[in-house]
Amino acid sequence: MSKFLSKLPALILSIGAILRIATLGSAAIWYDEAVTLYRSTIPFWTLSSNPTDLSGALLLDLILHPLMKLSPHSLILLRLPSLVAGLISLWLVWLLMQRLKFTLEQQILTSALVAFLPGLLWMGQDARSYSLTACLFLAALWFAIDMKWLGLTACCGLLCYCHNTDIILAGGAFWVYILASNIDHRNVFKDQKTYIILIINAIFYGPILFHLFNHGDATMIQPWAPVLTGNWFLVSIIMAIWTNGYSISYFTLAALIILSLTLPLLINFMKDDPGDNNRLITLAAWLFPLFAMIVISLAWKNIILYRTLMPLLFPFCLWLGWELMHRPCKLYRFILSIGWIGLLITGLVFWNPAARGGGLDQVAAQLRSEFRPGDEIEYSTATTFLPFYYYLGDLPYKQLKIASNGFLKDPGITIPDDPIPSPQRIWFITPRDPLLTQAESDQILAIIGEGKKPFASVTYLQAATIDVWLIK
Repeated sequence: MSKFLSKLPALILSIGAILRIATLGSAAIWYDEAVTLYRSTIPFWTLSSNPTDLSGALLLDLILHPLMKLSPHSLILLRLPSLVAGLISLWLVWLLMQRLKFTLEQQILTSALVAFLPGLLWMGQDARSYSLTACLFLAALWFAIDMKWLGLTACCGLLCYCHNTDIILAGGAFWVYILASNIDHRNVFKDQKTYIILIINAIFYGPILFHLFNHGDATMIQPWAPVLTGNWFLVSIIMAIWTNGYSISYFTLAALIILSLTLPLLINFMKDDPGDNNRLITLAAWLFPLFAMIVISLAWKNIILYRTLMPLLFPFCLWLGWELMHRPCKLYRFILSIGWIGLLITGLVFWNPAARGGGLDQVAAQLRSEFRPGDEIEYSTATTFLPFYYYLGDLPYKQLKIASNGFLKDPGITIPDDPIPSPQRIWFITPRDPLLTQAESDQILAIIGEGKKPFASVTYLQAATIDVWLIK
């Protein structure tokens, strides 16, 4: 029995890997993924200046540009870099648990969290750069703990090509490097390697910081909450961890209770075993970046969103797995462990790998089945055009470009219209997006007409609902 239990963490991580692979193609493409796909089709040398994606995800662009030439329409290939990065992240968690000398109980709980948390499943299947971010961050932590400055420098340098905000994660990895040095009784600031790390990464991050602070409005990663509020912060955390579970009110309430009960662990850490180095490292790995994000969001612009929090889940799970099983005989930790395990199981039950795509593929198929000769599709925004174009690009269409918001009109998209003269029926596709102005909403209502019901709707957790209207 003990021999089987010793293999349980590796088995749990393997099942998590299989689950990610098996459900990779379940979700329809959604707007952000459609942007990623579009960028794989534009000339290589224009990637850095094309305004379709200003998040700084050049590393993903560079990987996908040659990869998508194998099969330009494949969602599996589009999501493959995120999947591979997610699988490597599971392996890195295994390595970190061995390096930090987790007990078997700590390994089992940590493995279950990183293998099955819905937020980590989501991130490992989404054709965006956040899975690459998480993988490089974990690798940077590994090198930082082992005092391997060259690997740390390389990972931190690559992070700057994943996302504009990843300088914070690089700073978190460097902070762990300092902690590991102190634990090893080294004076990191008397080591010339420390300054080499800082100089090389300053070269990498200097232009990015200059661009961010001089074009902050253009590089906003999310325009829906430019000011950080308590409600937005809590919603982002719950969405990052449990994704689909967030839409269920009683589950959200339970999540808030468990998160509230988890907070005293931070205080308890300061009282119990303050010299426990492994606990200190796992705590600093996620708490430092989160604190930095909060400070930047309050002092400058809000950079907190469920997706920017997702890469922090790996180090958070390492800390939580260590902390919850550190003294399992204590009633408080026992109750909290049961709560987290219960939420993990419940979240996994409600997790739907297809939910990320909102069922857009099914709505597109339904529209196609009702499409007649003489019909035309009209799109009010780029956020509706690009994902539907993936499925319906062969049908006559027109982009009305009603929206004035840069996120909704996306000036970097240069796909020409393919309309027909005097269409008999119009399939009008438009979002219920709060970024539309009142005048734009009135214009859309004038096109649709009052008192009608949409032909179909695409409902997302992470984006505005899209309505399809048939106008005769």
